[in-house]
Amino acid sequence: MSRNIYRRRHRTGLVSADIFRPGVDDLAELGALAPSDVWDGSLIHVRGSNTIYAYDLESTDSADGLNIISPATGVGRWLKIDFGGAGTGSSADKWVDTTKIVSTETVTVDKTASSDWPQEVIRELIDVEGTLSVDDGYVIVGPENLSETLGLHNHTQGNNVVFTAGDNLLLPRNAPPTLSATQGSFFVGDGTGGTTAGEPYYKEGAAGTLIQIATSQDIERINLPEAPNATTAYYGWAARACTLVSVKVVCTAVNSSGTLKLKVSKVSGGTATSVLSGADFDMNAISANTVSNVALTSTAATLLFPADTVWKVELVSDNAGMNGAGFYVALVFEVK
Repeated sequence: MSRNIYRRRHRTGLVSADIFRPGVDDLAELGALAPSDVWDGSLIHVRGSNTIYAYDLESTDSADGLNIISPATGVGRWLKIDFGGAGTGSSADKWVDTTKIVSTETVTVDKTASSDWPQEVIRELIDVEGTLSVDDGYVIVGPENLSETLGLHNHTQGNNVVFTAGDNLLLPRNAPPTLSATQGSFFVGDGTGGTTAGEPYYKEGAAGTLIQIATSQDIERINLPEAPNATTAYYGWAARACTLVSVKVVCTAVNSSGTLKLKVSKVSGGTATSVLSGADFDMNAISANTVSNVALTSTAATLLFPADTVWKVELVSDNAGMNGAGFYVALVFEVK
């Protein structure tokens, strides 16, 4: 068995009485109602302003006469619902009035099935034994999410959210969220709060730690032998497509006889192109047992290494009395 759930008429679709109560003319009439506990989660249409309010039995928010209305009983609150993207009238086009989809049933919500706006509202909890298919639009679960802009709000009740082939989780760019000590959050940075725009992050609530979900790195560490008045060369290649992001060097003894230059190149078609900011790096200018960063070229394309692209590291001495020792080079490649 299957059923398609959607409104038949613009703004005035009929739904079951347990979720949608008879409408009232104005806010005064709304405030005069005396809802009981069975009204919790119910919706009501105020005809004068063409707005919808939801009754929240647990709410104790201060009434403001517009967005929050206190009922005659003084228990609970009527909360105004404004649907983002709904346009003038702030109404929704589909109302799923079931709390349970049985195993033999398929419920399909599809905004293209009618000409109204792309919003769907369902009850506080919905138990899905069969299939709930959202072809186009949004599904909202829970009265706590009846805010001015509504989107997907899924209470899994301890169950896993399972994606199948073709499904994607789409995240907007955001600033780091505010969390409690027991929470954690995955999000995409927007460039504020110490984030890089478009990069994924995890924030751990207890310590407030912001962790960038780093792309994997390949690190090549090379020990170049001492070769006075000669050139020592070391070759390697990119195991997979990557970007060179860092070159670091260290030595145990600094050379003081003649020049000693480091060259790092990308080799393509027999042509070697320096990946450094200059043709070479002066190894006589570093300090012993101190890791030094070697500046890279500003040409981004030069730092891109397709899979199996060869790289070459050279240490060039011009003096037989070269007295430096313990030369180490680290190439850091980032794989996205």
